[in-house]
Amino acid sequence: MPQPAIVIARFGQQVLIADQQQHYHVCKTRQNAASLVAGDQVSWQIVPPDTKVIIEALPRKNVLARPHLKKPLQPVAANLDQLAIVVCCEPAPSTTTIDRYLVMAETLAIKPILIFNKSDLLAQHPNWLAIFQLYQQLGYAWVFNTTDGPPSAALIKLLKQQSTLLVGQSGVGKSSLIRQLIPNIEVQIGAINQNTHLGRHTTTVTRLYYLPNGGYLIDSPGIRQFDVNHLNATQIAYGFKEFRPFLGQCKFRNCLHEQDLGCALLAALNQGNISSRRYAIFKTLVQQSREFRLV
Repeated sequence: MPQPAIVIARFGQQVLIADQQQHYHVCKTRQNAASLVAGDQVSWQIVPPDTKVIIEALPRKNVLARPHLKKPLQPVAANLDQLAIVVCCEPAPSTTTIDRYLVMAETLAIKPILIFNKSDLLAQHPNWLAIFQLYQQLGYAWVFNTTDGPPSAALIKLLKQQSTLLVGQSGVGKSSLIRQLIPNIEVQIGAINQNTHLGRHTTTVTRLYYLPNGGYLIDSPGIRQFDVNHLNATQIAYGFKEFRPFLGQCKFRNCLHEQDLGCALLAALNQGNISSRRYAIFKTLVQQSREFRLV
């Protein structure tokens, strides 16, 4: 009898799933389940004599994927509700990286959350407050979290009953944040390693953890940066939410939003209706996308 499950992680040809009772099983895959990733919903069953097999990958609500040069997009995680972007003062946040994540979230129609970790260091870097305020003005949720003590109550509330992918630069404290949010994470890691028998080799595998208050947290420890090079200029522009009122208002339909006559976006920039910093990052992302396609 087929049973529903969720994909916890993938290790080559093995897929670790959890059933509705949160019991882990290592399954083999069939041809139609070749691209399974953490967060995928599947159907599985035991095939005689005693082989656990995924028989069907259920339709995805969405999938976050990474571009690879001359290769198809590589799926990373599926069925996401939120993208949690972790930043801190040390190392200094990259606004280009933050905006790249935001474009990705907007394109997938998932909610972005910006988590300022190690917020106790913020007093030493007051210049970052102006940047945070810009994102708040755009309508993005900012949550502050310290590394000592329990996690922020506001953060726990945002993550509750949601499927959230955690992303961020190296050194921002993602691992310590995960351990704050999931006190029993060692138990979950132990269960994963016990089932896969891969131990330390699982440290760079994208995997899903159950949150104590409901919902999932998906961590991609081996992926330091997500690019948006697979998106075209129109898609990237749409990913800047404050640009949308001006898109489609240009004099020419093929406007590149650079030095074009009658460009509504440039007019908005000159009138102070959009940030010059965000516009500069938009141009950078578009140029990177063009170069990616030419290689």
